Amino acid sequence: MNKTQIFDFLEHRLSAKTRHGVHSPFVYDLIESCIYGANRTDLSPVLRYFRDLRASKARVSGIDFGRSETSESDYRVGYLARTSSIADYQVKLLCRLAEYHNASKVLELGTNLGKTSAALASAMPSISIQTVEGNQGISQLAQDNFKHLGLGGIQVHNSTFDEFLSSDSSHYDLIFLDGDHRYEPTMRYFHMLKQRLAGEGPLILHDIHWSNGMLLAWKEVCSLDEATVTIDLHCMGLVYFRPNQRKEHFKIRFPRSVRGFF
Repeated sequence: MNKTQIFDFLEHRLSAKTRHGVHSPFVYDLIESCIYGANRTDLSPVLRYFRDLRASKARVSGIDFGRSETSESDYRVGYLARTSSIADYQVKLLCRLAEYHNASKVLELGTNLGKTSAALASAMPSISIQTVEGNQGISQLAQDNFKHLGLGGIQVHNSTFDEFLSSDSSHYDLIFLDGDHRYEPTMRYFHMLKQRLAGEGPLILHDIHWSNGMLLAWKEVCSLDEATVTIDLHCMGLVYFRPNQRKEHFKIRFPRSVRGFF
């Protein structure tokens, strides 16, 4: 985190609520039973596997379409595992959200090393996951990780997000957008993805406080009339489309205590 991000995080911690003061029955139960709840499945074997990748000196290369469409990037796997892999406490929450909403079909845009999809498949063996990664080398590495862990139900698409969304017409119970942290692409994907929800959500945006562009996109999402329930957890934003619920925005402290980050 840079200095601006640190101040933003502290401001969020000081101004956010827990479940107390939340009057919406839907959001209160979501916080109590899911966001602050316990995971049903022991995810430690999967999380330990991805933690061990931090020491890997293997290299992976490919084009990062969120940054450039022409130049090839080359990374150490350990570097990716340390710097761009989603945090364990966030992975656990995503699994709880999938369980809470009985999600049978999930779409993830931004596979990275495959940590999120691996945890979801481990927690819910009958789940069907479509995950999209533009970088060919990272996409292949994720597939190798799933094979090593013996996980099924995951289909990796080596494609740009725009290419995948223009050819896919499926609907999903839960959608996780974790890639291309810029304002314009985030808003474009959001408007495409909301049409792919099978129900009321959630559509989850990762890293909503990562940059000015992401924060601007999140504020615009929250202002939309159709986004009736928006929940700012700082690390990610949850969006629900509940037509019979009064429009409300919530800023929730997550994790409940600093110990939850570890």
